[in-house]
Amino acid sequence: MKKRILPLALSLALCSGMTIPAFAAEDDASFTASGTVVKVEGLDNNPQYVTVQDNKGNIVGTGVISGGSGDVYIFEGADTSDLTVKNEITGETIGKKDEPVTPEPPVSGGSSSGGGKGGGTSIVPATAGGEVSIKTGSHGAVSISPKKPSKGDKVTITVKPDDGYELDSIKVTSDGSAVKLTDEGDGVYTFTMPGDDVTITTSFKAIESVDFAPAQSFRDVAATDWYASAVDFVSERGMMAGNNGLFSPNDNLTRSMMAQILYNVEGGAGSGTRTFPDVKSSDWFAGAVSWAASQGLMDGYGAGNFGPNDSITREQLASILYRYAGVKGYGTSASAELGSFVDGASTSSWAAGSVRWAVGSGLLTGKSGGRLDPTGTATRAEVAQILMNFYTQVAD
Repeated sequence: MKKRILPLALSLALCSGMTIPAFAAEDDASFTASGTVVKVEGLDNNPQYVTVQDNKGNIVGTGVISGGSGDVYIFEGADTSDLTVKNEITGETIGKKDEPVTPEPPVSGGSSSGGGKGGGTSIVPATAGGEVSIKTGSHGAVSISPKKPSKGDKVTITVKPDDGYELDSIKVTSDGSAVKLTDEGDGVYTFTMPGDDVTITTSFKAIESVDFAPAQSFRDVAATDWYASAVDFVSERGMMAGNNGLFSPNDNLTRSMMAQILYNVEGGAGSGTRTFPDVKSSDWFAGAVSWAASQGLMDGYGAGNFGPNDSITREQLASILYRYAGVKGYGTSASAELGSFVDGASTSSWAAGSVRWAVGSGLLTGKSGGRLDPTGTATRAEVAQILMNFYTQVAD
């Protein structure tokens, strides 16, 4: 069975005529209901993935509460006779049913576009008189940054298909006309916010076979390539994606791309406060870089810059994954001596512990001539292989 690594996709299926319970607060949180929307207030400011469960433990609604308040949406047709609100990541109960109320019609507008898990419509007000409507098809989730764009802002769209699904189509329109959309790769798209309302529409489709040959998905990856199974692994799970049918396996992976990969794995809903002089707020990777730095996974170097377009080195990658493993509670005790490699001593002192862990965990292996190449750059194919090693040998 495929291991789930992404948080539950946000479902926004709206309907009317249902009886939705109010919720009594725990830990000073408060809950009120209007139509199919359960409003949550009074939580701490950290983003929380929230699920609503019925008395059988079935999930009947999901939401992301950020900044202490937000909405939880109930799936169409759900049994609302006995519900509990929980933090999805920790499993902690943060709210329970108090008493049923007669709902008002949904106030957010729009109609369900998917009708099932991962489908629906959300409205994000913009500060320039327009608004962004996100019509998410079933079996996936879509988020934008900034959440309230102004005219002229560069808006980043992050697409997260559910396990076993892939993006079928995405389009951005304003006043009936298409808005230019740039594919940044790895499930990230950008556009410039116009002055009028914008609608983002996505649809998802099932992956026909999880055992497909990579050459059928990416024109530049053959089934006989040494990294073929790794490309399968990361693409099926939404960690990495191609661009225009190409995976570009021999291109170097940049530091901003690595930040975005981990940001994607964690659901793309977190935020950070760290800034760097060489990262603009309009850059498509700005949110991911700020998050990764705030989490202590990555940091700047050289005059405080982040170096977003610098190629990531093998020892940098080892250090990032070592920190990430620690944050996630995975094992970090493995270690191997580097003296068996002809260039093991060239490992930077700040990265030596992380590299010993990466070698001992089977993430990094030697290259031809007995080299470890710790300061050498890492290609997209190499990173795909290392990520597969990480999730099959460390995160198990």
